[in-house]
Amino acid sequence: MEVKPPERNIQNMKKDLLIKNNFYHIYNRGVDKRIIFNNEMDYKRFIFSLFLFNDDNQNFIYPNKKNLDLQITNINNMKRKPLIDILQWTLMPNHFHLLVRQREEVGISQFMQKLGTGYTLYFNNKQERTGRLFQGSFKAKLIETDSYLTQLAAYIVLNPIKLIFPNYKEKKLTESEYVQILQFLNDYKWSSYNDYFGKEILSDLTNKDLFLNIFGGTTEDFKQYIIDNLKIGG
Repeated sequence: MEVKPPERNIQNMKKDLLIKNNFYHIYNRGVDKRIIFNNEMDYKRFIFSLFLFNDDNQNFIYPNKKNLDLQITNINNMKRKPLIDILQWTLMPNHFHLLVRQREEVGISQFMQKLGTGYTLYFNNKQERTGRLFQGSFKAKLIETDSYLTQLAAYIVLNPIKLIFPNYKEKKLTESEYVQILQFLNDYKWSSYNDYFGKEILSDLTNKDLFLNIFGGTTEDFKQYIIDNLKIGG
C-alpha cells in the first residue's frame, strides 16, 4: 500500500481540545505558499527554535546569526521541561511537518505560539517585511492508532523526495532514480530521518526512544521500513 497522508482514524482538533499524552500531526505552510526557508541559516534557526521553545522555562536569550552554531553545540543536554515530545519532523522550503505527543496541558498550543511568533519575528526582520508568515493557525490532527502513527512517520520522512521527483509515486522508478532517492534522503539535513542514525543537529530534539518503542523495532528496522515504503511508493 502506498504511503499517503493518513486520513482515517484522525480528525481536525480545536486547539483547546488537544489532549495530554495524545499524538498529533502538526503542520503549516507559508502564507500564499511562500518560501519560509530561504537558506541554511533559516533552516537552522527553525530547528533551533523547535528545541528552544519546547520548554516551560521562558528564561533564555534567543540566538543571533553570529552565535547560532555555537549555541546549538552548547545547548545539547541542557535541563529543560519539555511541553511536547517531537518524534519526527521535516522542513520543506514552504512548509513543515511535526509528529508530536503533548506532554503538558495546552503544551502544543503554547509551543506552537512561541514557535510561530519567534520564527516570524526573525524572518520578517531578516527580510525587512511585515505581516503574517504562516497560513493562519497551525493544523493539528489526532493520531489514534500506532499503525497510523508509523505510517505518518514514513510520510513525513519521505516528504522531501518531492523536491527532486515531484511525481515519484505515480511512476515506476528506474534503478538509478531509486539509488538517487536513497542518497538524497541520507543527505537531506532538514529532517529527523538522520536523527535516528547519529547525524542530528541537536541530539535531544527528537525523542527517538519513544518512537522506536511505539514502532516496535530498532533504528535499522525503521530504515528498512522507509526503504520498503519507498519501493512500494515507486
